[in-house]
Amino acid sequence: HTRCREVSWARRCVQETGIAPLSLGVYHGTWMEAVDMSTGRMLWNRTYEDTRYSTACLTADHGMVAVLMEQGYYSAFDERTGNLVWNSDKFSYPWSSAGFGAYSVQSAYGILYREAYDGVYAFNWTTGKMLWRFIAPATPFETPYNDGNGTTVYSWNGGGFV
Repeated sequence: HTRCREVSWARRCVQETGIAPLSLGVYHGTWMEAVDMSTGRMLWNRTYEDTRYSTACLTADHGMVAVLMEQGYYSAFDERTGNLVWNSDKFSYPWSSAGFGAYSVQSAYGILYREAYDGVYAFNWTTGKMLWRFIAPATPFETPYNDGNGTTVYSWNGGGFV
């Protein structure tokens, strides 16, 4: 429903929606802003160099906003300042290193959970360090995904509950 009829239509679309129109052929960087919910005051408005994977894969917890990036890791930003707190360990190559997986994220018990194509990952909310990765081996030829060493694994391209 955003109206983009003027010469500045592309800029207005990005400002109003945070998304570059597909007709531009450009999708780079991440724009975020935060507002204090009790006062309505703008806390910060920033653009980051790294490009997010999907807004469905971000969550706020522990005073941070965790954003899944296209390069296969999470970036956590302080929710009051917008400053980068940590970048997580990277997901495994080849299937998850580009951020591929479910359009979802979970947070519970001080852990950030991610269902990626090659397994389920768990990250420490304080440090971004990977705590564990669960892989479900599959019968050969049942799935095209492998663990990078040739062992076929089931894809975790679906949301979960904690």
